[in-house]
Amino acid sequence: PLTPRQQEFFNHLVSFHREHGFAPTIAEIQTYFALSSPASVHQKLLEQPVKIVIKEFLKDTKPDAVKSFDS
Repeated sequence: PLTPRQQEFFNHLVSFHREHGFAPTIAEIQTYFALSSPASVHQKLLEQPVKIVIKEFLKDTKPDAVKSFDS
């Protein structure tokens, strides 16, 4: 299960993707959440529960993207 903050993070990614047809950039995520650095965004993306949920979302929307997410 995701923490409330992780859920908020994931919801933003999905919402942005639905609105624009592509994922937000690291800089856009950093600005949206007022994070101090790009490394903070990267850390959030790599948190295991978030990574699992994102992979499931990608599997349904862009199956080829799962491979690049794993690298």
